[in-house]
Amino acid sequence: MFFSAVLFAQEKPCSNNSTLTVSGDFNVIASGTYPMIIPAQKISGSGSGSQVFRKNVDIKLSLGANDVFESCVVKLDIQDFDDGLQFDIDGVNLLNFQQKHWDNSFGANTTEFNGNGRFVTSGGMWTPWTGQGNPKLEISTGKVQLMVDTKNGGREDALQFMDSTVADWKFISSFTYDCLEGFNLLIGNQNGGGGPSGINAELTVEAYVGPCDSKNNFTLQDDNNKISVGSCTCNGLNDGTLALSVEDSRYNYTISVSGVSEPITIQGSEKTANVTGLAKGTYTVCFKVDENPLYEQCFEAVINEPDSL
Repeated sequence: MFFSAVLFAQEKPCSNNSTLTVSGDFNVIASGTYPMIIPAQKISGSGSGSQVFRKNVDIKLSLGANDVFESCVVKLDIQDFDDGLQFDIDGVNLLNFQQKHWDNSFGANTTEFNGNGRFVTSGGMWTPWTGQGNPKLEISTGKVQLMVDTKNGGREDALQFMDSTVADWKFISSFTYDCLEGFNLLIGNQNGGGGPSGINAELTVEAYVGPCDSKNNFTLQDDNNKISVGSCTCNGLNDGTLALSVEDSRYNYTISVSGVSEPITIQGSEKTANVTGLAKGTYTVCFKVDENPLYEQCFEAVINEPDSL
């Protein structure tokens, strides 16, 4: 295994004088850090029939003098839910799905959640009520993703594979929310009326604010980005691998590998990703942090093959 760093761009983070407030069903304040993080607030409940369990909160960022606002992200880390999710922003329903939108035994025109589908990592059906797939709902302006583990070891947005033609589906991605103006969030589970219902999840809010261009003043621990190299097993056989990992899962990463057309992502609670089918050679691997696009760390990784006989 061999890799060498060729670029390392990190500096001290900015502080700030701003305050991030969540009030309503939760009452929590964060300030003075980069990012400002409202720690995990519990959304939970269990019942039957069409019961839903939701939390209603108001989110507002008060910007301090000379501070610079960058972004604000809402995340729902889910242990389990039955059998769908929903949320409203400022009274407008933006997401609403139930089991009938993803399970073909309930009429959904999809195979991704049943049988040998991409989100079935055990058994014969995706079962979010057991926490299968480690689902995470991420809400940012104009972007909603339900990231779920796939059977091939990756993570994908499950919403794009659900059947939007079934009644009661709602998914509006063209929306905005403004932490500086403040907004109301109503979020929880959804249930079609059959069987049990429930949710166990944790809501967090992150705001990125600094008194300077804090994208240039961002730090991660020195050993955050890692590469493990797997050499080719035979001469001319393109079966080399790169195992990529990060230590800090608070951020989303986009990783480029020279000669590989599609970027690799490590998102949410993920900490690893793999690149396979590589030939002998030297590859440049660059880690970027989505929330701080000027941060980049690159390495050279060398894939070898056995000596010729």
